[in-house]
Amino acid sequence: MSKYEKDKFLTETIYSENVTNLLQSNLKDRIDYLFREKYENEPKKEFIEILNRNFSNGIEYEHAIAKAINLYSDGWNAEATKASGDQGLDILARHPSGITVAIQAKLYSSPVGNKAVQEVISAMGFYKTNFAAVVTNNKYTESAKQLAASHSIELLHHNSILDYIDGVLRK
Repeated sequence: MSKYEKDKFLTETIYSENVTNLLQSNLKDRIDYLFREKYENEPKKEFIEILNRNFSNGIEYEHAIAKAINLYSDGWNAEATKASGDQGLDILARHPSGITVAIQAKLYSSPVGNKAVQEVISAMGFYKTNFAAVVTNNKYTESAKQLAASHSIELLHHNSILDYIDGVLRK
């Protein structure tokens, strides 16, 4: 191959606009993928690990949820309330925009029933929060689902609390 043929090949093939655009597009896709893995997926994996460990009691569970929200959500400040006299509130999450969420946390070995939903409805009214949710390591009874739906209360597995908290800002 002559120098002319080599230069022509480079100009027409390697340095062509189509190849350059394709290489840039592939590079952008790769950077996007690496960014998602490092800054979106990795924190969620760590978040899930925090909440899937064995807790000795419900208070420890509430504090772990609040801590995880503080570490991995966008600007939220979550505080676990004292163990008694909290009017049904376990965690109060506040965003700098002024949005607040009442959270009832239940570490149960069986499905969560109506009582937890009633407690968070009470907390939402008492603390005048914008939103409310019950969070658990388990499932919910049909009755709890019906009551929650009639009051716009979210019933969540703890693995999805981060998506819920960040999603509240879009509502």
